[in-house]
Amino acid sequence: MKIHAVIPAATGILLTVAACSSSPSAAPSSGPPTAAVISSSGEPQAGSSIAPGNCPTDTTTTVPTERLADLRWEKLGPLSVPFSASAGPCQTTATTASGYAHTPAGALVAAAQITSRTSIFDPMKVATDTIEQQVIAGQARDQLLTDTKSHKPLTENSAGQLTAWSMLSYSDDTAVISLAMTNASLQGRYLTIPVTMRWDNGDWRLVAPPSGSWNSSAAVTSTLQGYVEWGKP
Repeated sequence: MKIHAVIPAATGILLTVAACSSSPSAAPSSGPPTAAVISSSGEPQAGSSIAPGNCPTDTTTTVPTERLADLRWEKLGPLSVPFSASAGPCQTTATTASGYAHTPAGALVAAAQITSRTSIFDPMKVATDTIEQQVIAGQARDQLLTDTKSHKPLTENSAGQLTAWSMLSYSDDTAVISLAMTNASLQGRYLTIPVTMRWDNGDWRLVAPPSGSWNSSAAVTSTLQGYVEWGKP
C-alpha cells in the first residue's frame, strides 16, 4: 500500500493519508478554545481569544513521560488539536494559536497545534497565516507556503489524526519532537515525522523542513514503542 501524505510545515502534521497500491514502505510525498474555531460553514470565526489568568503557567523543565494532565481537545475543521491550560496556547485568533510555555510541554503542544494548522486548507488562510506567522523565516518556509497553496482541503477520512509523540531532544531554545499520526488508510500503522521547534521572539515556532518538504524524514511504523500517546480527543 502506498501512503500519500500531504504534510504541513509542522502534522498535520497533518497530513492527508490516502491509500493506493504499492509497497508498505513507500515514502510519502510532501505537500489546527478557548480557541477560535472553524465554523460549520467552513469560515474561521472572527475575533481573538486570550486565556484568563497568567497563562501559560507551566515552568517544569523536565520532559513529560506521560499524557499531559490538563490536556483537552477541540475540533479544527476535520482535525482535533490539543490545548493545555498550563502549557498553552494562551491566545487564539480566527486562524492561529500562540502563547506557549517555554518548557518541554509548551514545545509539545506548539508542535501539535502549528503542524495541524498548516494542514487546514479550507479556508486556506488558516494554513497560510500559520506558516507566515509561526514558521521560522527562510527559503524552506517560502517553499512550504508555495506548496501549501496548491493542496486540496482535508476531509474526516483523509486527515491524519495526532496519535503520539516522542521528544527526541530538548534545550532551552530548540526542541525536536517526533509526531505520530494515523487514519483508517494506514490500517493500524502510523506515519511519523520529526518536527523541530525553535524558541524565537518569545514563543515556540516551527522550523520548516529542508526544501519545504517532509519527504526525506517521514516514515511509517507499526508500533508506538518509545512514544507517549496523546490520549483520545
